[in-house]
Amino acid sequence: MSRIDELIRELCPEGVPSRSLGEVCVIQAGSSINKDRIASSPGSYPVVNSGREPLGYFAQYNVEDDPIGIASRGSVGLVTWNTGRFFRGNLNYSCTPKDPLNLNPRFLYHALLSLRDEIQALCTHDGIPALNASNLRKLKLWVPPESAQEEIVRILDTFTELEAELEAELEARTSQYEETRNRLMDFDAVEDHPLTGLIREFCPDGVAVAPIGDLAEVRAGATPSKSVPEYWTGGTIPWLNSGEVNKGSVRKADNYISQAGYDSCSTTLIPPGSVIVALAGQGKTRGMVGRTRLTCCTNQSLASLVPQGVLDGDFLYFYLKTQYARLREISSGDGTRGGLNLEMLRLYRIPLPPIPVQFEIVRILDAFDSLVTDLSAGLPAEIAARRKQYEYYSDKLLSFEKLAT
Repeated sequence: MSRIDELIRELCPEGVPSRSLGEVCVIQAGSSINKDRIASSPGSYPVVNSGREPLGYFAQYNVEDDPIGIASRGSVGLVTWNTGRFFRGNLNYSCTPKDPLNLNPRFLYHALLSLRDEIQALCTHDGIPALNASNLRKLKLWVPPESAQEEIVRILDTFTELEAELEAELEARTSQYEETRNRLMDFDAVEDHPLTGLIREFCPDGVAVAPIGDLAEVRAGATPSKSVPEYWTGGTIPWLNSGEVNKGSVRKADNYISQAGYDSCSTTLIPPGSVIVALAGQGKTRGMVGRTRLTCCTNQSLASLVPQGVLDGDFLYFYLKTQYARLREISSGDGTRGGLNLEMLRLYRIPLPPIPVQFEIVRILDAFDSLVTDLSAGLPAEIAARRKQYEYYSDKLLSFEKLAT
């Protein structure tokens, strides 16, 4: 920070100049594109449009070495950096320095990231939020001397590179985790199973298969009337909705109901170690599973599986995670309106290795699960920490108005 201060005071004794984005950059939208056009001519060039991920991969490119983009719709105001050749869609503005020697493109990228709120404030809101090029050109940007820009880029790029390395590690570990989970849950060929010795020791005749209904209570949930405040106000009983399967291990509920609310409907308390299955829900929710780490009840869009005796709840949770596609396939109806029901789950057949095998599988997968999903101790926590560091230093390094006073 002192090096930046010194450069600013030496080279800009009267303060850092402010320029409008239109003064220092050329801003223009890409070309019209949609998924049908991509499908008709697929290729290897990513299509950068209104989201963080590519819209698809196209046979043509219309950009080369013009990396900065700003989404004008969808994730409006999103600033992206894409190197090499790609296809820029019509919902993405290029932001190209007129004089790269005086405005370092990488510095511009970091500066625009720090101005996300200001960019979104320029949006029009006549129906769908939109960012117009004429408004974007009015955005104010501090332009310090080239040497200061280079030093800022060096510092901030250090944090983004560390974050990128961690994200790559997370992606690799997640892939390894899923592969290991699938192998551990495949009992068709015991000789190829990672725990073949343990399985043969406890079940020399092979792993049994049984319906979930023979191994666990399958319970429905319910929702107290939302029109009765006393059912919800000051509630102390954890109550889960279908979206909470996204947590994986549910340790805290987003909503609570009162005893009066609980008594008013047919929901039931389920113990820690149960498995919840989304029967319905928006988008990808149906068929997702979670495991409870607290005593709670649920709404009618979740089924609760309460294992009995020879079935461990954590083993059931990890197994059903491998069955996501199959659970959606057997859902009644079609498309996003399909739905699971309690009877489907009762009849759904699962492998039942002996408890020692179940426990060992859970031990292995819990270690992986913590690494790739734990927001307080795993790789996601490391990534979040690096992101906070970046945001802290970005705010400090790009607050030129303060430095100039």
